[in-house]
Amino acid sequence: MNSNQQVSKRQKRRTNKTIKSVRRQHIIAAALIGALAFTTAACAQTAAPPPDPTPAEYALGLLKRSTDRLSAAKSLTFKTTSSVEVPSPVGQTINYFSTAEVAVQRPDKLAAKKTGDGASFDLYYDGKTFGAVDAQLKLYARMAAPSTLDALIPLVEERTGIQFPYADMLYSDVYAAVTKDLTHAYWVGKTTIDGMVCDHLAFAGPGLEWQIWLGPEKYPLPRRLAVTYIGAPNTACATRLTKPSPM
Repeated sequence: MNSNQQVSKRQKRRTNKTIKSVRRQHIIAAALIGALAFTTAACAQTAAPPPDPTPAEYALGLLKRSTDRLSAAKSLTFKTTSSVEVPSPVGQTINYFSTAEVAVQRPDKLAAKKTGDGASFDLYYDGKTFGAVDAQLKLYARMAAPSTLDALIPLVEERTGIQFPYADMLYSDVYAAVTKDLTHAYWVGKTTIDGMVCDHLAFAGPGLEWQIWLGPEKYPLPRRLAVTYIGAPNTACATRLTKPSPM
């Protein structure tokens, strides 16, 4: 065998080795791609997208977004226009209308002025004293008060029987206050108030049914509130909030 033949055989052997090596690499690559595809498919099957929220979950989510904004505010001002339905001695339901202007500075300052049907009065609280003034009847009352609004609100309601439809907005944790003992939550739909598209939500708890209308995501504050006290002397109260302004 001459030298040329020997070189040719060596080249052929190198070529065969190269072909086998390339084939092995292709087989390994194909196996890795197959394993990766299987793993990806398995992950896709196990990591399914979360289900859509129920109407109750959606309503609570919107409510929390709004109340968290209120809770984070160190001071808050708003105006309300309210209508209260009260059963008369003869059985007919009577409507009373009133307005209120409220200013709050957490955790221990409150000033409110209520006018309209029924008693008109001013309320104030400075972290030490809670007082009420009826200028028309020339009456004034005051009492020693706890150091926070959280403690003041239930105390005033217990001692005076006054139930303000906006009282829960004054707590430090508004969401906890409005969802306490909640038994029902529902997203009703969209509606427009003063040109603003709002979410209409409905909730219920022991002895109480209430609805709230919240502004859009950029301004998700309450715009309207309706409360029905089941079995209470005041059967229903509707409140419209204007210019709610957390600061």
